[in-house]
Amino acid sequence: MGYAFGWLMEKLFPIIPGKGPFLTRSVVHLAEQWVCNTEYAREKINYVPEVDWRTAMNEALSELKSKDYPWPYMAQSSSR
Repeated sequence: MGYAFGWLMEKLFPIIPGKGPFLTRSVVHLAEQWVCNTEYAREKINYVPEVDWRTAMNEALSELKSKDYPWPYMAQSSSR
């Protein structure tokens, strides 16, 4: 259902006000629950994470926010 709604928002984007679609199929894809086993990365390139990826992302976003980094708007293309 998320992909269908994302598709609809992409199609309605030209007639709905705003800098970008409300939701896109790409965002739905990113929001899926991904189980990333790091065992493969450890075997291939000897990668061993020091912290959970969610913690790392929260730390990175907090750092950007503390430096007043502008949050980009979401858009599928730069045609506008």
